[in-house]
Amino acid sequence: MDLSATLEAHLRQLSGSMGADEDETVAGVGELSRELRLAIPSFLGLQLVLVEHGHPMTLTDFEPTARPRDIRSSVRFPLVPLGVDGMDPAREIFFYAGVSGAFVDLATDVGYVLGLPVRGPAEDATAADRPVVVLDDPIAPTTVASGLVGAVDLSTLNRAIGVLMGEGQPSSEAAQAELLRLAAVAGVSVLALASKLIDPVDP
Repeated sequence: MDLSATLEAHLRQLSGSMGADEDETVAGVGELSRELRLAIPSFLGLQLVLVEHGHPMTLTDFEPTARPRDIRSSVRFPLVPLGVDGMDPAREIFFYAGVSGAFVDLATDVGYVLGLPVRGPAEDATAADRPVVVLDDPIAPTTVASGLVGAVDLSTLNRAIGVLMGEGQPSSEAAQAELLRLAAVAGVSVLALASKLIDPVDP
């Protein structure tokens, strides 16, 4: 298996499916995780991190016996620059392994194909003027328990945006701005306002 080509294809697929089809995203991450386990013996797991309409969601797939202290190397790939317009910039995927240097060749190859520079942990990747691949980023996974966190709330927000578009907002961006405005006026959280929009209670 050409792991670099496989990973490139998966990253492109994930960048297109996130936010549009949660089941497709979950399936894609699961398949990618299985292929990485076969190709990299020290692979421990991965974590997909995204923000939709200001709401965070993480999808984690780790070995059942993995612990944070087992992590010896990591690589972070951004999912923004892969040909999808209007994406939230906070979309990235982290891979973790139990052996130092496990991702060096993979990061170099995939970074080259995607046209992304590769940075090390001592370099300031946050100051870059474009997305970068980061090796051995000190950012630890938020959890090593496999699962999807935040999907229900994200679905509520997306449905509320759909309601506002049905009421005349010209785009999802305009509907999102209106949702934020209505929540501020009502003095409630965006999620609470979204829940009320999709499930109004008669007075």
